[in-house]
Amino acid sequence: MTNLLKQLRQLLQQHKTKTQEQNMVSSAPNNPEPIENREHEPDNSTALNATIVKNLMEMLNHTYEGMYSCEEAFALLDEYVELIADDEDAVVLMPYVKRHLDKCPNCHDVYTTLLNIIQSEPPAMETAN
Repeated sequence: MTNLLKQLRQLLQQHKTKTQEQNMVSSAPNNPEPIENREHEPDNSTALNATIVKNLMEMLNHTYEGMYSCEEAFALLDEYVELIADDEDAVVLMPYVKRHLDKCPNCHDVYTTLLNIIQSEPPAMETAN
């Protein structure tokens, strides 16, 4: 949820900045042509912003009470991966981490990488006492 709020704030700030820049250009004294007569060029950032807003709304729609943020899930990810690697029931023991990984592709990529590293390491040698 924290990431969602951060992204929304950034998006709103970008929109404010862009609107202010457009207003400054349109009111410039050396720009004799009225805004209505200027050719309107398609704005790729508008499409990008619409896509970002759509993705953020989708994330919000799939956010549940008790759901972890990326930071919270990342802090527990090493323990979660170790449980998975040890064939423990990590989903039962850490359901919020599992839920976050199901919804967050970035964190899921980190999880997959960590799991691959742990599974590719040879087992530790036990020493006899």
